[in-house]
Parts: sequence; structure tokens; C-alpha cells
Amino acid sequence: MSNNNVKIRFVGMSKNSKTGMISQTYTTCNTCPTRCPFAKNGCYAKQGHVRFIWDKTDNVGVAPKDLKKVIDSTPHTNIVRHNVAGDIAKEGTSDIDVKLVNELIKAYSGLKAYTYTHCAVTEKNLTIAKKAIEKGFVINFSTENLTLAKKAHEAGVPVVIACNTIHANTVRKDGLTIQRCPATLDKGITCATCGKCWNKKRKSVIAFPVHGAGKKKAINAGFLADL
Repeated sequence: MSNNNVKIRFVGMSKNSKTGMISQTYTTCNTCPTRCPFAKNGCYAKQGHVRFIWDKTDNVGVAPKDLKKVIDSTPHTNIVRHNVAGDIAKEGTSDIDVKLVNELIKAYSGLKAYTYTHCAVTEKNLTIAKKAIEKGFVINFSTENLTLAKKAHEAGVPVVIACNTIHANTVRKDGLTIQRCPATLDKGITCATCGKCWNKKRKSVIAFPVHGAGKKKAINAGFLADL
């Protein structure tokens, strides 16, 4: 299926306290992969202010092919967090949408753009991600257990892992160096000042302890790693 029904909302200057002053996007929920365990178990994007912004993307967003025009005509930063909400999957699947990713590569040319995906950790998806990363669009694979994290890491792509808890700022498990997201340790650190998630050569796996209004539901679902 093509990405004709996808809409992207571009926020040139965000005041988000967690990300800091960087540009952001929201993409319609038809890009969310079917395998994402958070979909019915505490998805943070379905809560509060993020949900409020996300819900409007259908009406105010643009087609992927028009995103570059919006960026070029909007004051923005050199850093773009693609998808505060939304993903890069073909509708109704857990496969990365190649056409969508290619449009994003074009739109973000010359910028430090990065995202996270809950798409399946398959050879096909990993290959697509590696090609995108080579062209400057950094795709982090979002995982929920050490098996998936290790598979993605060994394929040579940036990896993050959602967890119940992490018992130290840095831990070693299954041959992986896992570092807790610095912004969860220090309110003075934001995505804008950290930069680990858009570092395509990063070797460590970044851990995000589950948080937000859906925290209890996600923990009770039992799919999160305990580090």
C-alpha cells in the first residue's frame, strides 16, 4: 500500500520540556505498526497534550511529498525529532514503508533528523533502515526485550529499549551496553543537548523506563524488559 493517506504535521519550534528547542513532527496513526505492544497497553501518544496534537494531524498535516515545502517555508532548527507520535509502517502491517521513508530522506536533506520505529526487527526492515541512515535519516529500532534489542544491535542499527526499570545508569546484559536516557536522570538535559539518538554510530542501547499516564497498563501487560 502506498503512503497516499499519510499526513505529517511539522512543528518548527517546539517548546517541549523533554525534547528542548528542536523541530518535531506528528504522523497519522495509520503509520503505526500492528506489532507495537503499546498500542493497547499504555501508548503515551494516546494521552494528554500529545494526543490533543496528534488527533489534529489528519486535518492540519500534509502529504509526505509536501513536507519539504513546509520545512523550507517554516522557521525551524537543524534538528528534527520525526514522530513524537506516529511511525513509519505501511498501513496495517509491521513493515517499514519504503516510499514514505524515501520522502522523509528528501525532506530532511541537510538536517539532523531522527526517529524511532516499532516496526518488526526483520532483515528487510533492517536493510531499509540502514540505507536511510546512510543517507542521513537516523532510524532507531524501538524494542521491548533483550532478544529484539540484540538482533537489531548486531545488524548495526541504533537501538532503544523500553523497560520497567533499569537498576544503574549503565548496565551490561547479553553483550549489550545499555545506558539510561540521560534526560530521565537530569531535567537540565533535553534531546536538544544530548544528541545520542541521532548519533548513527552509537554503540550503546538507550533505555527508556516506562512513564506517563499509561505506565501502569504497560507494566501490567508484562512485555517490558527489566534491566
